[in-house]
Amino acid sequence: MKQFWVEGLVQPRGRGKKPAPVEAFSRAYWAETAAEALRSAEAELNGGAWVEQPRVSLTSEAERMRSMGAPELPGMPPPRKTGKKK
Repeated sequence: MKQFWVEGLVQPRGRGKKPAPVEAFSRAYWAETAAEALRSAEAELNGGAWVEQPRVSLTSEAERMRSMGAPELPGMPPPRKTGKKK
């Protein structure tokens, strides 16, 4: 089994006439295939709908951005630097 990250924007089911605000969705699932991970994520939407097609990958968005050397956002810890102590 592999760990797949399912990330996207979700429109939750509203409570009445007013629509609920769009929320970010990012969760990891253990599955054999990406399609199986996507089915597990859709089961957790509880009546919500994807705003756009979700992205399924083996690494999270945060890990991808750190590997590219993107600047850190305020309030997030800086990446740990590994090196030799003198």
